[in-house]
Amino acid sequence: PGLRFENFDDIVSRCTTAMLKLEQPEVVDTSISLKIKENIDFNYVGAVNGYCDISEPEKYKVEMYAYTTGEYFNGDANLNSDGTFYFRRCWTGAKQFRLIRIEDNAWITTLEFPLLIRSYWMPEDADPEVIRVMKDRCYTYDQALAALALMVQRHEAVERYVAGLCALVDENGGVKFFVNRLSAMSPRTYYRLGNAAWVYYALAFYLEKYPDAKICMIVDNTQELLRKLDEGTIDFALVEGFFQKNEYDHQKYSDENYIAVCAPDYTFNSDKITTDVSVENLFHERLLVREEGSGTREVLERCLDAQNFSIHDFDKVMEVGSLQTIKELTKAGCGITFLYETAVQDELKEGTLKRIPLKSFEISHEFNFIWRRGSIYADRYMEIFRRFSS
Repeated sequence: PGLRFENFDDIVSRCTTAMLKLEQPEVVDTSISLKIKENIDFNYVGAVNGYCDISEPEKYKVEMYAYTTGEYFNGDANLNSDGTFYFRRCWTGAKQFRLIRIEDNAWITTLEFPLLIRSYWMPEDADPEVIRVMKDRCYTYDQALAALALMVQRHEAVERYVAGLCALVDENGGVKFFVNRLSAMSPRTYYRLGNAAWVYYALAFYLEKYPDAKICMIVDNTQELLRKLDEGTIDFALVEGFFQKNEYDHQKYSDENYIAVCAPDYTFNSDKITTDVSVENLFHERLLVREEGSGTREVLERCLDAQNFSIHDFDKVMEVGSLQTIKELTKAGCGITFLYETAVQDELKEGTLKRIPLKSFEISHEFNFIWRRGSIYADRYMEIFRRFSS
C-alpha cells in the first residue's frame, strides 16, 4: 500500500479556526458594527452607551440580556437616527446585546462578552426546547482542551481562554460538569472529577508553558484607581486612600504611620518650631502635597478636618502629581510635606530627610488590596494578595 502523507500544519490551522468559531455568538453579521462605549464586565451595572453603523437605524432596536445561571432579558432600546442607543443601567451578569429589526423581530447580529466557548453548534432541525437548554452550554473539559490546544501553539487567544479556566474554579475548588458559556455559572451543582482534573491540568500546563506571565501594574491616585476598577479597566488595586468598603471586596495589606518631614537643614518661617510642635505651627510653611484624588492627600485633609483645620490654612500650597518629585523638592528645602513613613524610610536612614515632631498627630492608616465585590475571579485575586503579602 502507498504511504499517506498529511500536512499537519494545515490540519492544525483548520482545526484551530473551526475551534475559535465556537466563541462566536449564535447570530452574527461581521459586516455590521455594534459597539459599546463602556468597559463592560460581569459586575458592571452602570449606564450603557452604544452605537451601530447599520443603515436606516430607526428601523432597529437593541435588546440587552444578562447571563448568570440562565438567560435574563434586561430591556430594549430603539436606535436613534445617528445609530446611537442608551440603557440607563444594566444588571450583574455576562452581557449580550442583540440587534433586532423592529418590523419582523429578526435577530440581525450580536455583541457579547463570553467567558468560555460553546461545546457545540445546535443543528437547525433540533427541538426548540433542546436548543433553549443546550445552545449556550459549555462542558468544562472542552474549555480545558481548547486552552491546551492553543497553548502548545502559543496562540494569541491563550490568555482569554485561561481567564475562562480560572472562572470555572469554585470557592471550594470544585469544577462543575457544565456551565453557561457566557457566565461560567450553572443552575446545577453537578461535579465530576474528570472535569476538574482537565481544568487543573490545563492551568498547571499554562504555568509551565508561560513561566514569565506578567501582571501589568498601573500607578495612580486612589480615586483614579477606584474609577478604573468600576469601569473594569483594571482587575484589582492596592490603595492607600479611603473607599466605600461595602462596595468592594478587600483585604488589609498593612498599617502605615503617617508623618511630617522636611530637609535636615530646613529653615522654618516660625520661631516656634522646636520639639513637639502642633500642626498649626506649620501653617506659615510651604506645603508640598499631592493632587486632589490622591489617598495621601485625603488622609491629611481628614486629619486636619478632625482638628477644625484644612489645607487652605497653610500660607502656601504647592500641588505636585508625583510622590518622587515631592520627596526631591522636600530634600531641596522647598517646603514640608506629609506622607507615609514607609515611603521615606530610606531617606530618613540616610539623613536626607528628617521627621518633624508633632504632638496630637499620631496617625496610622490602612493600605488595602481591593477588587470589585462579588467578582467571579475572587479566588484568583486572593491568591495574588497572598503572594504580595508573603
